[in-house]
Amino acid sequence: MNLLNLCLRIPNLGILLYYLFFVVLIPYILVANSSMQILKYYMPMMVAFAHMLSLSGHEKLFGNLYDMKPKNFVSFVSTNFINLFALFGILWQCITYAESDSSSLPRAIVYGIILFVIVFPMARQGMKFVLDNVDLYLREKTEMTFEYNWHLLVFGLIYIIFLLGIQSVMLSLVDTSRKQSEADKMRAEIRRYEESKQKLKKERRKLKKQIEINRRGRNKAERDVLELKLKEAQKDEEKVNELIENIKENVTKAENVAKNKNNVKNEPDNNSLKKTRELLNNISISNLSSFAKKQGISV
Repeated sequence: MNLLNLCLRIPNLGILLYYLFFVVLIPYILVANSSMQILKYYMPMMVAFAHMLSLSGHEKLFGNLYDMKPKNFVSFVSTNFINLFALFGILWQCITYAESDSSSLPRAIVYGIILFVIVFPMARQGMKFVLDNVDLYLREKTEMTFEYNWHLLVFGLIYIIFLLGIQSVMLSLVDTSRKQSEADKMRAEIRRYEESKQKLKKERRKLKKQIEINRRGRNKAERDVLELKLKEAQKDEEKVNELIENIKENVTKAENVAKNKNNVKNEPDNNSLKKTRELLNNISISNLSSFAKKQGISV
């Protein structure tokens, strides 16, 4: 008995494998590595992967994974759960886009419409049309054997790459007319430095582990060096905290100025903004890889 026949004896094994890999394992790896930005872009693409497997995989393995017209309870639950997961990813991206610029609500709506069109009509009806025609053309024009429908898997992956390219181009076009205010630019800087602060905390935990390991050893000189590096890391983190607080204050001031732009008395605090820029230039830890190397940690 070969492996395929063994797998076919287990009901809905393909669905279990898909959920284990695409719904549990990949999101867990992304969350564990603090790659939340990648996760929100990955979630809508689950529809395309599920539909590709349903169209190109074995009927008994992936037949109930994703069906536009569910024929039983299993396919109904699986299809709608994947749709819900994708919708959550679209909503997450739209909210993040709108929050990054308070004046970009119309663009955020267009952003969401583009994502919806790519994730559902193009990833479902579009993929079925492409794979059906590819299969028909190759079987008529060639004498190749297509064991396990490998040609559908290959062209399905190519089509998913095509969808990602179209999505990237269209969303970049939406973003070209976007003009960020001073407050929005500083919000972006806050997010960037808060991410840096989280990475600094990780590096500090690594240093503490190294110090704890060396405490059990006899090399006092190496232990002292690590403790010195830990103090430097703590100082750098304090600088980042000070920088973030300074930027937050200036965001509030910039927003107040924008609300009262017709009032001459409420002009921007140029000195305060200048101080923020100086802090940004003086703190050179945005590149955490170089910071980690400075601390003697391989990342």
